[in-house]
Amino acid sequence: GGVFDKSTEMIQYTNGGGNVGKLPTETPKWQTFAKPLSGGRTAVLLLNSQANPAQDFSVPFAHLPGLTACGGEAQKACTVRSVWEHKDVSVGQSTSFSASVDAFDAGLYVIA
Repeated sequence: GGVFDKSTEMIQYTNGGGNVGKLPTETPKWQTFAKPLSGGRTAVLLLNSQANPAQDFSVPFAHLPGLTACGGEAQKACTVRSVWEHKDVSVGQSTSFSASVDAFDAGLYVIA
């Protein structure tokens, strides 16, 4: 029920049966999002939504969509740029990068 079930504007957001889809009641403790960028680069957003200490993330380059500027067939080492810290993260010849994200915080990176 509720106001959203009666809204004609909500029709486009229904789950196909005419009912508004339900939002999840629990937030995941951590999440990783990736988005291909121009030039074979990929943006990666790491979210830590737990109140506990920092969450350690490991992001394999092979799992990133659209990443063709480095790694794999490109035979070139990847560079990782922390967008919010305005600095490069050293990964050397690694096939992944690691980052620690504080409680209730996020990190945004560009891999090229």
